[in-house]
Amino acid sequence: MTDQPKSESLKRCSCREHRSDNPVPLSEFWKSNYKWGDGYQSYCRSCTTRYTKRWRVVNADHLRAYRHQRLLNLKDKQGSY
Repeated sequence: MTDQPKSESLKRCSCREHRSDNPVPLSEFWKSNYKWGDGYQSYCRSCTTRYTKRWRVVNADHLRAYRHQRLLNLKDKQGSY
């Protein structure tokens, strides 16, 4: 028996920067919770990370207010037990 490497499926990232590039292995994509499609996100991990970091910088005030409100809600729930 020979141990041949398992051929990995390839996919193209949907972002504008990578759309024309060669496909990348599925291991470069996050798994998707949706049951339809191929089971992976449409953007590769590096694009998803870059987008998320940029969103957090642009929406810092919104994120801070959301976290503060969530903390207050958790404190209210803990106090009601």
